[in-house]
Amino acid sequence: MLQRTKPIIFTADSVNAILDDHKTETRRLIKPQFTGYAHKSVFHKSGYCTPHGDEIKLRYGLGDVLWVRETWADPNDVEIPVYKADNATAYQSVTWKSPIYMPKKFARIKLCVVGIGVRRIQDMTDRDAIAEGIVLKGITNYEGKARKQFSKVWDSLHAKPKPVYETYLDCGDAALDDYRYTRKVSHYVSYPWKSCEGADYVEYRCSIYRGKPWHIYPNPLVQVIRFEVVK
Repeated sequence: MLQRTKPIIFTADSVNAILDDHKTETRRLIKPQFTGYAHKSVFHKSGYCTPHGDEIKLRYGLGDVLWVRETWADPNDVEIPVYKADNATAYQSVTWKSPIYMPKKFARIKLCVVGIGVRRIQDMTDRDAIAEGIVLKGITNYEGKARKQFSKVWDSLHAKPKPVYETYLDCGDAALDDYRYTRKVSHYVSYPWKSCEGADYVEYRCSIYRGKPWHIYPNPLVQVIRFEVVK
């Protein structure tokens, strides 16, 4: 099996859950979304296909080593790299940087993918939610509660419309070879736990947001990734 090394982004809360051995799973959106459910397939490299037989491209595979990107502060601002997950209030003077810009050399957590799957987000159970890092303190009967708590976390990250950009060629003055590229919002997209009408499952609908199309995919398809921390 070919082992790949790839980056993966986690929030500060998720980083703490990993460090505390509470989080052993993560769910990531599959793009593009499609109607229906995924099927296992021995004819495709990913092991999964759409109802029409097309391969589902998965970002992460079994055996992959993932280095975690998290919110951090550049060592140019401080003596050594610091991480927001540790204690954000202790570093009020630093300028936090997006995980997107964290280089591999500053990654302090590595994960090994030990299991994968393709599911709808609402297919998760309370046990899955706890594996995602949900902690219910002081609750002995957590039936339905862990899953509900995770749905709130999911919507906080994916329910709001996010812009999708496209790059357009602006010819300018062709005689002067004045060609410029303009980046504009093409449309918005969101992947909420439920539909905007509150129904448990509506596969897709389109609305308008800020004058642009807004594509809404309730109960989206996700890749389930089970992992272990590389010591």
